[in-house]
Formats: sequence, structure tokens, C-alpha cells
Amino acid sequence: MCPKRIRPMAPKQQYVSPVKKSSNNIINDNTLTRRTNQVLKDSKGVLDNVETEPGFILENDEIEKLKLWKKGIIPYYIDNISYSDKILRDQIRQFLNTVNSLTMLRFVELPSPPADEETRYVFFVNRRAQLGCFDQTALEFTNRGVQQVHLGYDCFDGELARAVLAIAGVPPQHNAPNRDNFIEIIFENIMPENRKLFEKMANDEWLFGCDSYDYQSATHYNNHQYSVNGKATIEIARERGLQDGHLGENNKFTISDIMKLRMLYNYIVTKDDEQLPLCKKLFRKGLHFDSSVSEEEEDVIVPPREPPRCHMFNKPK
Repeated sequence: MCPKRIRPMAPKQQYVSPVKKSSNNIINDNTLTRRTNQVLKDSKGVLDNVETEPGFILENDEIEKLKLWKKGIIPYYIDNISYSDKILRDQIRQFLNTVNSLTMLRFVELPSPPADEETRYVFFVNRRAQLGCFDQTALEFTNRGVQQVHLGYDCFDGELARAVLAIAGVPPQHNAPNRDNFIEIIFENIMPENRKLFEKMANDEWLFGCDSYDYQSATHYNNHQYSVNGKATIEIARERGLQDGHLGENNKFTISDIMKLRMLYNYIVTKDDEQLPLCKKLFRKGLHFDSSVSEEEEDVIVPPREPPRCHMFNKPK
């Protein structure tokens, strides 16, 4: 059971950037709109009826360890050389804006790449003009510098969903510590150099123990991912009694995927406001205000807490 803890949430913001143009045979306005709206087609009604939702209370060192983004802000830049057709760039923007509207994340497009090597940002690129999909997981990303995301031209829908989850720090579903109760990993059929991608995470590394196993998660590998001999690398555990054995073929978020993003960032985005003393909340700076208070004096000391657990937050209005 997950302990409940109610916390007020800030009003949810919407970030909208409509797509204007069409393209010859790649995609058109109506198709792009339909694909974007499909992200939560099956889950929107469910989420609209939820009054509270879970969220993790995380310390700064835990945010660093999990490679999460401070305040949920994720700067990104789309390579104009890789995606010279504007409709491709607009498709990425539209998808990220939809993610913004569904979660507490805020993807913010940069006018140009940062000049330094320390600023953390996402770089969407495909300089080799590849059509196929790339496999990217949260393990590949770091806390500093450029985070390259390769998007093949034929894989925008599902690959964008997987990329967003990996960028935001959501680990693949098939790496869950309890995955042996739901699937069977056949290691002898996996390419040796990729077997590490199928390893289970430790219990203290997986925060989503409150959730049921999601076979259709955008993060889940398919049945033959990295097969060395054409045979299945993942099969549904026989005791589950499921008829449909196809995994990892979903091209959009599931309800569970969206909830994991919210669980990770609900508190991160709002914690600064919640920790401010009431007097600071009521204080308003004047037009000629010149702060002489040091950063050390501004910091609010928060007593240490137990490791993060699943708490319940009031749903943003």
C-alpha cells in the first residue's frame, strides 16, 4: 500500500503551438493533429475523473541520482540540418507541447544550441538521415551537457513517446524488479553486447511499486528486441494466462506512462513554492526593490525525510 499525503498543486499550465503547414507525402495538418491527439485517446477520460494522483517527494540528491530535470524544465533544440523539412520540426514541437499540457513537464525550445559544454539540453538530431528507429533508454542520458536524441524519419510517433520517457528519467518497464512475475527474459537469444539492457533494477532504484505491470508501455521492449538468432528475447510468463503475446508495439503513451511522468515531477515543479514560509509568500517586491539577501539566507532548511515513497497529490485544476 502507498501512504497517502495530500498536497495542494499549482494550477496546470497549457503550452500550445499549432502546426501550420503541410508536406508533400510525409504528413499533413489533419494527420499530425490526429496523431498528437492520439497520445492519450484512451486515457483522457480516466485522468479527467481522477481527483488525486501520486507523486514522489524527492530530495536534491535523489533528483540528481535519477537524472531528473530541475523544476521540470527541459530545454531542447531541433537540428535544422537533420530535419530540414519544417513539418518534421513542427511534429516534434507539437508532440512536446502535448506532453507539456498533460504533465508538469515544460519542454522549452531554444533558438540556438548553448555555447558552453555544461548546460544541459536535449538535441534532436539525425545527421545520417536514417529511416529506422533508434533505441534510447534513460541509462544513456546524463545530468550535464548535450543529451542527443536520434529520431529516424519513419519512427516519429512511438519513438518520440519512448524518447520523452527516457529523457524525463522513466526507466523501461521490462527492467522492473518484479518483472519475472509477468515476463520471461530469454538471455541466450539476446545479443551479448545488449544483455545489460535487459537487467532488472534494484528495488531501491525502481520507484513505481504502486503501479501494476504495463505490458503496453512505450518503454517496453518488443518480443524480439536485440535477438541474436531471430528467436524471441521476451515472452509473457505462462502463468499470466494472456492470449496476446505481443509486447513493445505501442506507438503512444499509456495511462501508466503519463502517470509515471506526473509522479516524478508533480513535487519537483511545485516544491519551491510549498517550502517558502508564509511571510515570503505574502511579500511582494516593489518596483525599486534591490535584494541584498544572500542565497544562503534565502535557503529554507528542510529536515531530512525518509526515502521517496508514493504519495497522493491533489490533481492540478
